[in-house]
Parts: sequence; C-alpha cells; structure tokens
Amino acid sequence: MESFTQEIQEIEASLKAIDHMLFVSFSLIQDKGILVGILKEMDLTLRKLISLILKYEYIKNNLLLSKDSKENLGLFFSKCAQKYGLSSSDKLGLVRILKLGNFYKNSEVDFFKEGSIIMIRSGVILKISLPEIKSFFYLTKSFFEGFFERLGPEIKISRKV
Repeated sequence: MESFTQEIQEIEASLKAIDHMLFVSFSLIQDKGILVGILKEMDLTLRKLISLILKYEYIKNNLLLSKDSKENLGLFFSKCAQKYGLSSSDKLGLVRILKLGNFYKNSEVDFFKEGSIIMIRSGVILKISLPEIKSFFYLTKSFFEGFFERLGPEIKISRKV
C-alpha cells in the first residue's frame, strides 16, 4: 500500500499545482502556455487517478485487467465510475478531458485567442475556453476527493492539506 500512498500524494500535489496555475499564475500572466500546461497536467493527473483505481480494484479481485489500456479505460467507465460516485455527466466530462489531452498531444497547431485555446489537427478545429478548463478542474478535483473519502481510511492515508 506504500505505492498507493505515494501515488495519491503525487495526484494531490498535481491538483494543487493545477489550482495554483489556474487561479494565480494564469490570472496574473494570461499566457497560453499556462493554459496548455494546465490541460496537459489535468490529463496526466486524471489518467494517474484512473490507473490507481484500476490497480486497487484489481488487487481487491474486483476486476480483471487487460494489457490494452483502452480496454482498461472502458472497464473503468463501465464497472468502476459509478462505484466512485461519478454521474453520467461526470463520466462525459472526464472522457472529454481525456479526449482533449489526446487531441492536444496530436495537434499540429495551437494558439490562444479570446481566452480560449484553439487546437488544430488534420483540419479539425477544437476550442476550449477558460470556464471549461475551470469546470474540468473542479470535476477532476471532486473525483479525487470522492476517491479519497472512499479509500483513504481503508488504506490508512492521511492528507497533507
């Protein structure tokens, strides 16, 4: 369970960093690079959290995992999401965060215009606004809080908040 403790602390630290970038750094500097960094960090943090939940459920013999990460992601949304308090709209929001992260990784061009990140890949234009990014952050943070409430006492982890 020591690796769980470390992974949870890493996720918590990432959420704190995203919070600072979003509500302090970006509000002062208004730089596209900060929003892009937030989007990338949120995607990575969410993937770590989902991976941690899948590992936990596997250890508890509640799931059989595949070597295919896409299959495991589908397994998370079909078998675990509701167990961890995610509504249908929450699941859609998390899927959107993951898709945005993937779209950004493969985008050919990205720029900042009128408070939004515009990304272009293969002629497809995708726009994500600051309010959307904030709502995705709140969703990710709420998901982590729910996860921690559910499993923190069981795996004997105290928070550093």
